[in-house]
Parts: sequence; structure tokens; C-alpha cells
Amino acid sequence: HQCAWLMRRTPVLSLGGRRDWFEIGDDLDLQCRIGFLGKVRFVPEVAYVYRLYEGSITHRLTAAKMAFFRKAVQDFARQRRETGTDDLDAGRPPVFDPDGADADILSASDQFAGHLLTYAHRLRQEGRPAEAARTAWWAVRMRAGAPAAWRTLAAASLDWMKSAARRRGGRAA
Repeated sequence: HQCAWLMRRTPVLSLGGRRDWFEIGDDLDLQCRIGFLGKVRFVPEVAYVYRLYEGSITHRLTAAKMAFFRKAVQDFARQRRETGTDDLDAGRPPVFDPDGADADILSASDQFAGHLLTYAHRLRQEGRPAEAARTAWWAVRMRAGAPAAWRTLAAASLDWMKSAARRRGGRAA
């Protein structure tokens, strides 16, 4: 789970905690609001393990509803940055329109494949192309019909070949 934070209780309480309007994304909203209070520090240690399963809230909501709440978090953060408050605090929350939305549900395997692709990108940025290619391959195996998975695999594989050629003192094919 990429958005887990350990937080001090005082700032959370000073903001009123999570906002009940959110069906999903309330953790991201809280993190954005805390970010406006002061410095946030990244500690790259595992603090807990999140298990993906089909019955979780993430997998019961449609992709459109998840996108709606994700956009709301981003819009609220932008509004707070520009004006010091947001539409939810002002009593003007956006309204989800189910008629204008795609009703696909994001499965646990789709979400996990997305996490694998994110991890593969990070491995590429860290200069670890072999690991990136292997990770992208697992994402392709989970979502063979996803062009993004294939693009990531191709890019990581090309990086890997170039890296191997450089180690041999030659050029990639």
C-alpha cells in the first residue's frame, strides 16, 4: 500500500481527523491536509503489510468512483494551496455522477499489477534494469492485455540489454 503514513495524533486531531464524505481516499486527503501543517519526512522502512483481496473497499468500488475521489483529493489540495480552504470545508462538495462514469471494477489482480508496474519504474530509475524487467514481466503475466505493462517490460528489457552490453564493453543490439 503506497500511501501509508505514521502520524502524530496531535496534528490529526487538530484537523478533525478523516472527513466522512470520502468513501475512499480519505487517507490521501488527510495526508494532503497534514502536509500543509509543516514538514513531512519519508522513512523508507516497512511499517506494516497490506493484503490485497477482492472484498476490500478498493475492489468493491467502480474505477470511476475511485477516480472521482482521487480527483477530489487533488482538487481539494490545489484549492487549499491557492485559497487556504477547499470546497468540502466550505460545504460545497463535488457530486459523483454515475451516469457519466465508467462502471468497471478494479480487481485485486489489476491493482497488484499496477503496483508491480510502479515498482518496475522505480527499479529502472534506480538503475536496476534486470530487476525492473523481471518485475514488469510479472505485471504482463497478470494483465497481458494492458499496453502499459508491455511498454514497461519493453523499456526495462531494453535498459537491461544496454546495461549488459556496457558491462561487456560493446553495444546493445
